[in-house]
This record gives sequence, C-alpha cells and structure tokens, in this order.
Amino acid sequence: MRSHVAVVCNAMLLFAALLARCLEVLIQYLPRIRLHFAAYLADNKASMLRHVDNLQEEYRQHVQLVHRKIGELAAAMIDDAVSQVRWQLIAR
Repeated sequence: MRSHVAVVCNAMLLFAALLARCLEVLIQYLPRIRLHFAAYLADNKASMLRHVDNLQEEYRQHVQLVHRKIGELAAAMIDDAVSQVRWQLIAR
C-alpha cells in the first residue's frame, strides 16, 4: 500500500511537470508575441519590448526551479519507497 507521502508527492510531481511544460510552451511562443507587438509599437515605445524579454528570462528561471523541485520530490518518493521495503524486510 502506498504511503500518504507517496500519494502527495505523486500529485505534486504531476502538477510540477505540467507547470514546467506549460511554461516551456509559453517560452517558445514569447519571441513570436514580441515580434507581433514590435510591428505595432511606435519607435519611441519599442523599449517596452524589454518587458517581454524579462518575462522570458523569468519563465526560464522558474522552469529551472520547477525541475529542481521535481528532482527533490522524486528523491522523497524513492526514500519513502526504500524505507517501506526496509520495514517489510525487518518485519519478516
């Protein structure tokens, strides 16, 4: 039987993986969004495009954090599974 930790970690892993993938899709489309707005912005307002560049960098950093968290959660699940096996071996 799966422990409470494993169930919670599994749900968090699924959510984190989905979040990372969604952010990666947004990162992929941000250059196109930037080009779209660049075509419509006046020359004196072109500096506003730096906000899109900043957003892209922030999303990349966030994806790195999410990937790190996925690794931590996977390690917690493995530790929990190993401890369960250990207790089952001791109980025999």
